[in-house]
Amino acid sequence: MVSASDRRRAVELIEQAQQVGARLAPACEVLGLSVRTVQRWTCEGGVRENQRPTAVRPKPANALSPEEEQAILEACHRPEFAPLPPEQIVVRLLDEEQCYLGSVSSCYVPCDYMPVTSRVIICLDGAILCSEPARC
Repeated sequence: MVSASDRRRAVELIEQAQQVGARLAPACEVLGLSVRTVQRWTCEGGVRENQRPTAVRPKPANALSPEEEQAILEACHRPEFAPLPPEQIVVRLLDEEQCYLGSVSSCYVPCDYMPVTSRVIICLDGAILCSEPARC
């Protein structure tokens, strides 16, 4: 993204070039901008700020519900699944329990947003140890 001050400076330079006789397209090309970009930046008289960071993005229709996210988190935090990646958890749930909670990529989403408060260590004898705080 181009900062607002850089946008204003680029538009100033292009306007100066046009005042001394340059055409818009070559002036934009010198700065590495398309004519359409400059037109979009200046469509309302001044130089517009970037609207992308403040854009309202609706929740997709196929997004997981809070109940589905919770079911996935509960499955992923079961002791037998703790050391496994979501790819293996989904397969084991289907094979052993005939339970489909969602696709593999759907299982990554709730795990990405959940804060990890402790690191779980599973020993070879099956003992589960909760030790140091996670660094995530």
